[in-house]
Amino acid sequence: MHYDHPTLSDSLARTRLVKEKAERIMACEPPQVFGVHGDWGAGKTSFLRQLRYHLDGSTEGCRDAAGSGLQGNAYKNQVVTIWFEAWRYQHEPAPAIALLQEMRRQFSTWATAKEKAKKLAEVSVRSVLNSIEDTAKLLKFEALPLSAKGI
Repeated sequence: MHYDHPTLSDSLARTRLVKEKAERIMACEPPQVFGVHGDWGAGKTSFLRQLRYHLDGSTEGCRDAAGSGLQGNAYKNQVVTIWFEAWRYQHEPAPAIALLQEMRRQFSTWATAKEKAKKLAEVSVRSVLNSIEDTAKLLKFEALPLSAKGI
């Protein structure tokens, strides 16, 4: 059965091409433009979703899990991708404004998520250190020379 939805499954054997394009993107000297051209239904959106998944791990917009051969977030948060569907703004007098607004929105979301992850990691580490310190006190044994407060 065929669906007209983007997919992360590589039914068209494009994994090698996705990886090659990701490498070129990561190695390029900005500004650089890459184009993806093809007829309607040729798999352009799926290719771009697979590329995005490989670059930053995003599965947004896909209903399935990643197919074989693709590693999500292969570049370990070295890149932020912005998803923008230009065709939605093709009749706008200044589509660049919509692009800039979308970039701002997605960068804000990314920065917020990164900050929340940082806080969560800090709270987790402090909790573990406090637990070790409390256990050591209970056993009348000093496990760490510094308390969690000192760290």
